[in-house]
Amino acid sequence: MPRAPLAKSHFPMTLLHPKHLVPPTPPETICHGCAPRLVVAAPLEVVAVNKTGQLYDCEAANGLCQPISLNTPPEAVNMSLGLSLEASTNLSSLLACGPTIPKACGENMYAKGSCLLLDSRLQTLGTVPTALPECPKQEIDIAFLIDGSGSIDQNDFKQMKNFVRAVMDQFMDTSILFSLMQYSNLLKTHFTFSQFQTHRSPQSLVDPIVQLKGLTYTATGIQTVVKELFHSKNGARSSAKKILIVITDGQKYKDPLEYEDVIPQAEKANVIRYAIGVRPVPGDPTATQTQPAPPRVEGLAAPPPQLPVCCRWEMLSRNTVPSRSSASLAPCLRRTTYSR
Repeated sequence: MPRAPLAKSHFPMTLLHPKHLVPPTPPETICHGCAPRLVVAAPLEVVAVNKTGQLYDCEAANGLCQPISLNTPPEAVNMSLGLSLEASTNLSSLLACGPTIPKACGENMYAKGSCLLLDSRLQTLGTVPTALPECPKQEIDIAFLIDGSGSIDQNDFKQMKNFVRAVMDQFMDTSILFSLMQYSNLLKTHFTFSQFQTHRSPQSLVDPIVQLKGLTYTATGIQTVVKELFHSKNGARSSAKKILIVITDGQKYKDPLEYEDVIPQAEKANVIRYAIGVRPVPGDPTATQTQPAPPRVEGLAAPPPQLPVCCRWEMLSRNTVPSRSSASLAPCLRRTTYSR
């Protein structure tokens, strides 16, 4: 049956920002028995608050158009509907798409796409996909490697523990798993990923940690974490992103291993590494002469001051309470979830 005559609307075509014409010239019918018509898309047109994109049903003979009533899903915010149009080969249906729906995932903003499926009478049949995809739920395993050697004073070691506890607190309601190893010339695993899964209490896991004292085997500690903590026997997940956070004063001392011995192992295992120095960086106006700057810790993200602010210890711990000391690192780790 032919469609009923359209109510006339004298919209100049130039004001519609036409992007696509469907069907193409010479015009064909979108349904059999209908007068030749065109579907014109205006993807940049502001239809309402948080709604961009409009489709128009136009008569090919005289260019008169009227807007098509569409049932767009509420989550289709500013989708630029009609930026892409595609008609089926038998002209029984039309797919109108918009690729610019904003989606916030952690610290990142993504553009998602959605399409409306229309029948031959330009009635909405549904959306493709039926729902927008959720944010990627990347599993993350985070291992802390903290320096407990004699070069770390008691207050710095206490602040390390406060910092670790605060980071764990911020990610308690997520799928992130934590483990922690302390090193000097001795190595002590305080809790594994498996132990964290069965006992998710940062306070009870971190508070009992006692400083080891002794020499500073940073490279050996890194190797041990990569080979042992990031292992399935200790609850590490093969599908998870691996992050190693080393907290140290940077002074490796009498370690039998060099960084060049162990960093390739970490890279081969796809372990993302962050180094956090417990001493001020050069040029810090608040530093005192009794607080030397840390030397380079090679192979770890980058040493201060090249390290991102989120990973510089003095920005995290100085004059902050434990509940806020991890505030800068948390976004850093969240960005890692989606961008690495």
